[in-house]
Formats: sequence, structure tokens, C-alpha cells
Amino acid sequence: MMGRESRWMTDVGGVVACAVLVAAVYGLGVRPWLSARAEHAMYQDQVASLSSEVEEYERVTMQLALALATVDRHIEAETVTLRSASQLTDKLTELGLLAEDHGLVIDSMNPGKAEEGGSPARVSISLRGVGRYLDVARFLNEARDADRAVAVRAMQLSRGGEDGAGRFELELVWFVSGR
Repeated sequence: MMGRESRWMTDVGGVVACAVLVAAVYGLGVRPWLSARAEHAMYQDQVASLSSEVEEYERVTMQLALALATVDRHIEAETVTLRSASQLTDKLTELGLLAEDHGLVIDSMNPGKAEEGGSPARVSISLRGVGRYLDVARFLNEARDADRAVAVRAMQLSRGGEDGAGRFELELVWFVSGR
């Protein structure tokens, strides 16, 4: 009987050895390979996703570059002649006449000193008065159309009376040549 038991033990030992070998092969070879394969597939999906994002960003960048080129052409086509700050009296007269043409009553018009810290130099012009909202808007629009070197820095309007006229305060900037 000892021979049969010995064979049985050998068979069990062989099965255990095979099980250990299979577990070792799976644990040391197959499982890491499956894990690496899944990770590789995940990275491929991420690369594909990022590639499509890059294509979209490139498309948007091209559109923005074309739009910027269009804006640059418009800027180059629109010439702005900067006058000298010494012509401030002329500019104040122009603004006063334009305000009058639009039915605005100017209570005060105060120019600031030429600020030469930037390029181009700037002169602040403060206007206070009474007028209807639409008249103020038309005045600002026409002032800008007449001289592209005029910009609005700040605007404050108060509610008008029955005639629609209210108080306004405008802070304009007049860009001038530094000379």
C-alpha cells in the first residue's frame, strides 16, 4: 500500500507544483501583461481624444488668425491723424459746437493736462451739462466719427425730467501727438 500512497502523494505534489507554476506564470506574466494592455488601450484612447482636441484648437487658432488679420487690415486702412496738444482750444470749440448742435447745454468743460506717459499722449476733457439721453449718445457718436482720436473714458447720466433732459457727466480722452 505504501506504493499507492507514494504515487498518490507524488500526483498531489505534481498537481500542487503545476498549480503553483500556473499561479506564478499568471501572477508574474499574464496579469501584468493584461494590466499593461488595458493601460495601453487607455493611453491610446487619451491620445486619440487629445489629438482631436489639438485639431480643434488648431482650427480655432486658424480662424482667430484670419480674424486678427482682418482686424489688422481694417486698422491699417483707417488712418487716425493725431493733432498737437497745443490745438486743445480748437478741440474744445469743436466739442462745444457739436454739443450745441445736438441740443446739449454744457455747464462746464474742463480739459486736463496732456498726459505723456504713454504713446500716444492723452488729454482728458471733462464735460458736465444737461441733455436728453439720445442727444448725448448722438453727440458722442458724432464726436467719435468726426475725430477717431476721441474716446469716452467714463459716462454718467441721471434720470431726466418730463422733457427727458437729465444731467450728464462725460470724461473724454483726446489722443494727441506728443509734440
